[in-house]
Amino acid sequence: MGHPLFVRPHTSDIAVVQELFWEKAYLPAVQRCPRPVKAILDLGGNVGYSVRFWQEQFPDAEIVVVEPDPGNYRQLRKNIEIGGRRSGFKPFTPWSQPSPARRSWTGQRTARVCFV
Repeated sequence: MGHPLFVRPHTSDIAVVQELFWEKAYLPAVQRCPRPVKAILDLGGNVGYSVRFWQEQFPDAEIVVVEPDPGNYRQLRKNIEIGGRRSGFKPFTPWSQPSPARRSWTGQRTARVCFV
C-alpha cells in the first residue's frame, strides 16, 4: 500500500487493517475471481479499507460502495481521498438520495459475479 490510511483510536479499525492488508484475508477469494474485473459493489464499505484493497487488486475497476453509518461514511471519504485514486469511485449513502440507488452497467448484457 503506497498511501497512508486514517485509523480511528479505540475502534476496530486497526483490526480491519490487519485483516485486509497484513493477513490478506480476502486474497484467496480475489484470486478466484474471473478477469477482467470491471466493477465492484461493496455493500457495507465501513471506513474505506476494503475500497482501498479493491483499488490495489483491481486498479481499472469501477467501485460503488454503500455505507449507511454517517461516522463510518465520513471516515471512508477521508481514506479514499488520501488514497490518491478518486476516479471510478462512487460512494452512496442511503440518506444521500431521495430514491433508491440505480446503476446501469452500460453495454453489458451478461456479468460474471464473484462474491468475496
